[in-house]
Amino acid sequence: MGLPFWIIFLVTALFYAHTAIHELGHALTARFYGYRTTHFEIGLKRLSFSWVTRGVRFRLGFPPFYGYHQYERPTASRPERQRLAEEIKIILAGPLLSTATLIIIWVLLFSSGHFTNFMYFAAAPIVLETLNLLPCSPDGRRIRFRLRAYSHLTRGS
Repeated sequence: MGLPFWIIFLVTALFYAHTAIHELGHALTARFYGYRTTHFEIGLKRLSFSWVTRGVRFRLGFPPFYGYHQYERPTASRPERQRLAEEIKIILAGPLLSTATLIIIWVLLFSSGHFTNFMYFAAAPIVLETLNLLPCSPDGRRIRFRLRAYSHLTRGS
């Protein structure tokens, strides 16, 4: 018989929301440190539409399992150690914000007595965030390179 349409729609909407919150974590932290966002994408480019607002290129595509946030560094010169520390915080902000949002939703559902099988399904994004921080994944790779550069600066080599 297959899955009802509303379940497929709900799951897709939840993945869009999760990816948007993740990328928003990167964007807000970058803005806090004075970086300017240039691209904000959710979904793959093949099936997508895009628009430009205030110099930021937004792209919304399908399926929603991919997100991309690009920023420009501020023009004011900063010490290299400070810049690397800020970029590590920007990279970590995405997974931290989306995981914190999921935990808050879990607590609200649990305290309201609606702890159902949906809670187990909602664990999938936390698994994805954990995998995203592995050194072979996009955010994990970016963190690894910046930590390596940071350690070279602190050791003086």
